[in-house]
Amino acid sequence: MLVAAAGLASQPDESLRQQYEQARALLRVQHYRDARAEAETAILQAQSGSEWFFRLRLLRVEILIEQRDFKEAEGALDFQLPSGARWNAEWARYRVCQANLEYRKRHFKETLARLAEARTLAVAKHESGLIGAIELLRAKVVLQQKQPAAAYAGVLRVLAEAEHLKDPYIQMKAKGNLGFILLTSYRYEEAIPWFRQALAMSRNLKAADDEARSLMNLGWCYYRLGDLDRAQRYQQEAEAGFARTGNQLDSNNSLGNIASTFYSRQQYAEAAQLYKQALDIATKLDDRESRANWLINLAKVATKTGDWDAAEKYNSEASGLDKELRFYAAANAGYIAAGKKNYARAEQLFRSVIEECKDPLPVLDAHAGLAHVLAGQGKNRAAEAEYKATDAALEHSRVTLESDENKLNYFSSLIGFYQDYVDYMMALGRSGEALEIAESSHARTLVDRLSLAHIHRGPGTAASFREFAGRCGCVLLSYWLAPNRSYLWVITASRVVALTLPSEKDVSALVEVYDALIQHDRDPLASAHPAGRKLYNILIAPAKAMLPKNVRVILAPDGPLYTLNFETLPVFDGTPHYWIEDARIAITPSLSLLSPAAGARVPARKSLLLIGNPISPVPQYPALEFAGQEMDRIEKSMAGFRQLIKEGRQAAPAAYRQADPRQFAYIHFVAHAVANSDEPLDSAVILSPGGTEYKLRARDVINIPIDASLVTLSGCRSAGARIYAGEGLVGLAWAFMEAGAKNVIAGLWDVDDRSTAELASHLYAGLAHNADPADALRAAKLELLHTRGVSRKPYYWAPFELFTRQVR
Repeated sequence: MLVAAAGLASQPDESLRQQYEQARALLRVQHYRDARAEAETAILQAQSGSEWFFRLRLLRVEILIEQRDFKEAEGALDFQLPSGARWNAEWARYRVCQANLEYRKRHFKETLARLAEARTLAVAKHESGLIGAIELLRAKVVLQQKQPAAAYAGVLRVLAEAEHLKDPYIQMKAKGNLGFILLTSYRYEEAIPWFRQALAMSRNLKAADDEARSLMNLGWCYYRLGDLDRAQRYQQEAEAGFARTGNQLDSNNSLGNIASTFYSRQQYAEAAQLYKQALDIATKLDDRESRANWLINLAKVATKTGDWDAAEKYNSEASGLDKELRFYAAANAGYIAAGKKNYARAEQLFRSVIEECKDPLPVLDAHAGLAHVLAGQGKNRAAEAEYKATDAALEHSRVTLESDENKLNYFSSLIGFYQDYVDYMMALGRSGEALEIAESSHARTLVDRLSLAHIHRGPGTAASFREFAGRCGCVLLSYWLAPNRSYLWVITASRVVALTLPSEKDVSALVEVYDALIQHDRDPLASAHPAGRKLYNILIAPAKAMLPKNVRVILAPDGPLYTLNFETLPVFDGTPHYWIEDARIAITPSLSLLSPAAGARVPARKSLLLIGNPISPVPQYPALEFAGQEMDRIEKSMAGFRQLIKEGRQAAPAAYRQADPRQFAYIHFVAHAVANSDEPLDSAVILSPGGTEYKLRARDVINIPIDASLVTLSGCRSAGARIYAGEGLVGLAWAFMEAGAKNVIAGLWDVDDRSTAELASHLYAGLAHNADPADALRAAKLELLHTRGVSRKPYYWAPFELFTRQVR
């Protein structure tokens, strides 16, 4: 009977042990709801005061802390574990739980004391994983004490130990912490690789909460770098992940971060709605830090919509919750004071942020606000100095970034400052200086790269633009699109004339309609649709008096104008025709890039690199029916040139680098091209498979220096698919210019294989006779336009544009 009784007693213990281990395994993969349900069930079955009763209660607290439910965790921890050495491991975890709760209250001295006790106990029990968790929390305290270098070094030690012990869970946590330390130090670009590694490990470990947290932090990095599309995508994935794990605190954070992307897109109603949802969650969780954050952001939204009373109410409430956000609140207060015409107070607030704050975001906000306030008071000299200081601060932040993508996104996100700056200079009647500011914001990353390569470019002044127009016998048109009003500067050898245009929204709507008309194979001259006529009247007609017949025109577009081929605009004065018949047109990303060609008109190197007619690598990119014909025609047209031809299986990506493309005056690709709007530098020419690779990507092109007079990409949408505010259309054409090409011909939309072959034939016939690339391309287009067949429609002759930085 005694044996039987012992057996019956062990069965509940075994069951509880299994439930405990199951709950801890669920905690490990961060399925908090399931872990807690398992633990709660086991607690109800455990005898009060028994060994498993205490262990399960402690596990419940650990689950609640990981779930970020700190309020309930504090109540659940209101018990004492039994004493004795056999309970040292549990006491270590108990102290870690206490430390987490003290940390949440920002009681850092108490946090460190609890961690010291926990570490002593964990070391005695050889609990290596728990020791790693203790050191990670200690590093968070050190970070809060404004010692990021010490925190970073501490986490690196944890990572090294975890790698030695082959503990992937602590490795994942350490990498996420390293990213977070860099994030809080405003080193977003450096943080991204750590978060990416943590994300990959969390997915391997099926650690759902850490996966969502890594996505959230990546999203915030990209938001601060200005990549709103990627930021929003990551934050939405994170929010969905937190909803699955039941982590309301971090779900609230990702929801508010999504709101911030709407705010940056100037979608204020959507931003306010999401900020209010996040605020409701933070209030229910009694999370003062998050409440303050969302109130600060609601105040920012209210300042943008002119609701000064609401802005003041939100801002005042936030200031009383979290002193860490005082500089954000001060910047908001500056804008509120300015909105209420209290300029002296606004100036004082903005200057205090600039002088005292270390976070670049409120500092830049304050710089821009101070410039605006000074301008509003008519303090023009001081305002101009502040605009210049803000520009310098923005440029300093931009050039510290390493990757082109981050530079592009960062600058694009701040274009609103330059729009304000340009408006200010125009209001002062200083249109030439406004032009210089506008052009200084165009293609800044491209200008940087060419400068580093010691490629000549102009000084970027109105006077230098006039001089260039005189030397090249051309007219320059620089467009600037902005929310309130847009501008066109017309530059000739003798003068600069500024014209006011409608808002970006109005122009963009017309461009979208007209592009659709052309790409649906319509003939705008025969169509009654007014979009083309309106665009001509807005964009070209105001400058008509300065555009003599057959004048060479170099356009610097802006925003959605990059998707418009100006040559296709219909002219209804006299006999209806397209503007291509009135002007010789080329596109430049920035007037500051332009330089006249030195020396003779004939290229010094009569040489051609011709790559194309590849083998189809995948069914998605079938063989081009007329690619061989195009290759043959180009080869024959350039018979007097030294030629290197890579066709068929030889036309693989590696062939481009191996050909030493810097030695060729002309480079031509006959192949599919794919434009990637999410990752523009992953846009690619589709070539024959070389091993497993068949894409020559834009990011690879950039790193292969060239000095070509002309690169031609006769593929669909080879110009690019994403427009960055300031930089312009980024993709393959941009990449080849960054690599050193003087001119690039690339496609704006999907092209017709047969008409492309015919166009290329005419183009190279002109180039072989020493025609300027712009003139040769125009002549080839006119050949198709003047036929009686279907090729007369813009869809067939107009997809290709010439992008230039050097003019003969």
